Amino acid sequence: DGTIVAAEKGIVEEVDSTIAAAEEEMVEEVDGTIAAAEEEMVEEVDGTTEEDEEIDAAAQEVVVEEVDAAAQEVVVEEVGDIVASPEEEMVEKVDGTVAAAEEEGMVEKVEGEAAEEARGGKDMGLAATASEFSHFVGMREGKFLLFWKFDDEGIAFRLEVETTGYVGLAFSPTGTVDDADVVVGWVDDYGVARIEDRHDGGLVLDDSQDLVAQMGYKNTTHTVVQFYRVWDTCDQDDLVLGADTVRVTGWYNDQTKSHLWSPQESISLYLQEPPQDPTPLGPHSVWEITTGNVSLPSDENSHYFCSIVTVPTAVLESKHHIIKLEPLIQPGNMEYVHDITLRECIAPPDSKASNEELFGEAVGKDGEECYGPDMPDQWNFCTIIAGVSVGTDGLKFPQHVGIPMGEQFGGATYYRLQVHYNSLAGKTGIVDNSGLRVYYTDQPREMDVGLMDTGASINMLFMVPPMQNMFMTTSYCSADCTSQNIPEDGVKVWMGLLSTHSAGRKVRVRHVRDGVELPLMFQDNNYDYNFQGYRYPLAGPDIHHDQEVLVLPGDTLITECEYNTTDRNTPTHGGLGTRAEQCLAFLAYYPRMKLQSCRSSPTLATFINSLGVEKLSGDSKEIFEKLLSFTYHQTVGPRNRGNITEIVRNLATELELDYDELLEQLSQPSFFKDFKMQQDVLVKVLKKLKIEAPESLQGTIEEMFEGVDWSKVGPEMTKLAASGDHRMGCFPRDGTTQLIEYKPRKTESFSSLLEDDVCVKNPIDNL
Repeated sequence: DGTIVAAEKGIVEEVDSTIAAAEEEMVEEVDGTIAAAEEEMVEEVDGTTEEDEEIDAAAQEVVVEEVDAAAQEVVVEEVGDIVASPEEEMVEKVDGTVAAAEEEGMVEKVEGEAAEEARGGKDMGLAATASEFSHFVGMREGKFLLFWKFDDEGIAFRLEVETTGYVGLAFSPTGTVDDADVVVGWVDDYGVARIEDRHDGGLVLDDSQDLVAQMGYKNTTHTVVQFYRVWDTCDQDDLVLGADTVRVTGWYNDQTKSHLWSPQESISLYLQEPPQDPTPLGPHSVWEITTGNVSLPSDENSHYFCSIVTVPTAVLESKHHIIKLEPLIQPGNMEYVHDITLRECIAPPDSKASNEELFGEAVGKDGEECYGPDMPDQWNFCTIIAGVSVGTDGLKFPQHVGIPMGEQFGGATYYRLQVHYNSLAGKTGIVDNSGLRVYYTDQPREMDVGLMDTGASINMLFMVPPMQNMFMTTSYCSADCTSQNIPEDGVKVWMGLLSTHSAGRKVRVRHVRDGVELPLMFQDNNYDYNFQGYRYPLAGPDIHHDQEVLVLPGDTLITECEYNTTDRNTPTHGGLGTRAEQCLAFLAYYPRMKLQSCRSSPTLATFINSLGVEKLSGDSKEIFEKLLSFTYHQTVGPRNRGNITEIVRNLATELELDYDELLEQLSQPSFFKDFKMQQDVLVKVLKKLKIEAPESLQGTIEEMFEGVDWSKVGPEMTKLAASGDHRMGCFPRDGTTQLIEYKPRKTESFSSLLEDDVCVKNPIDNL
């Protein structure tokens, strides 16, 4: 199945194994459209005659001479500047990549039985140029290029690597060697592409070989190998590929396929990410907003930096839509920036001050540490509308939707830019000016898009115990909230972003209607905190990235996250830092509605019961719950700043705490604004609560934490926390007022969707 490639600057001849052996006469055929070769040439492959193949008339003239079978050489002569070496195939490097085959549309396609076999019987077969692939990533400082494209049944990979030896990929849920599904490829001495399916770090050959080698060639510097596999091979030695994040390691070795797994570059990929939309944006303007050279602290904590910006003047004159976002990362600071969000600042309905009065003064001024003591109260009225995270290079909205701008047009006039920083320990003198590039248009789209967050309220009652291999949390967007706040015809969810912190391993969003579970909306079973790309609704066996999920009034959304804390010795509470945790899903939908945030949190009673505690001594539970009502951890919006002297006195008496010290801490104005300070104080008080029953746990919560076997109690904690009462948060865009009463509610029961886990082996696996 040889192919003649006539490119503008070079020629690549791909030779089939039967040709490479050159054990019989071969005659290359050149179409009659080539001026210099005015006769028909027939190429004989294994005694069969291929049909004439068409070569682009714009290509340079080519004469391919008869190859001497005894010499086993292939000579390709180019009429032009280049004379090919008679001792090797001709491969020319174009624009820094391998082969003139990179010139789109300049490659003959192989037909006939040999081509059909190379395809594995599929239209997803031989892609003769890298430009025919929808996705690309470079590894190993550009020496390893990985291309891929996919269909409903499987995925084709193309490897272009700077080596003349062995190349390979390792697929893993964690990036480690032991659990990797390994592919080893090479081109043998006869020019035949070879692919092996392996496991156990590549040392063991799979009993079932589930890869189809499609093509391959090499020259003096590079090797190119292309292969195909189905998403699920039904082989226990293979990793199921698909919508889950996968860690991919690329490797090569000039001498041996027994790969020495020396430190290699592993990257996380979303293989089913839709191809980039080639449709032009149309008329638009660009608005760049950045932090303004903020000096970053040198410590191990996560930091959030916030500043207030206002829209360009033109946006105030007529309706505009945001249609695309891109991250603007300060050169050299990529490792520190985890995510960047844009938040609409809207005064609550009962506010006596206008948006301009609340936010206008902050425009053009230095920003503040978010959620810290110096952040103005009114900045809590700003709720997320869009953002980018590590693992994404931006977001382009579908052609029919956009984010409205300007408060008089259904959007916002003031925004809070928030940048989340990590990995600063030991780093000094770092100044950052990262932000967002916002594309907007004065030609409004058909629909206004909104962003709703769902999942767990971030507070101390959200807790993941230590020493857990996989601990699951459950939170709810309740039917009580959706029935009153989603329009009658519903909203359509077209994209989502899943979010936990560093202990998160799995995230899913379940969908329930009328007590019956519908198909999963989103899921990632190999979640990577450092790769939070956009996700698209799961669509069953067929992959259609225009899939949308209809959410109706009365529907319930359930967000589940699973965590691994085997490396931790103390509980992890909900919080803002990387070592604290969260469980959230951000859902992009249309048409826009007033509902912005739909979350839940276990009540204090549910939290205490999940620990196995039946009763606390005295009135400590009630007193502690009153203290929570003054904080982020139970009450939303501007915090209750009433007189807490009586609460402090009762707590000090009940729990034998130092009254003066506790009163000083709780009386500071910063206590009501600083999330971390609140967390530290509240956890300290929580640990002093005394257990009355059961008798086996009598003592303080702190003593129980120190003595309990967390590995045994974890599974029961999961069940009790999920099934107990939750406070259901249902918030509009101002992020503070409640759309339904904020009170404990029973969690809803439903019939689970039973998934068919029987794997049906695809016929392609047998090729």
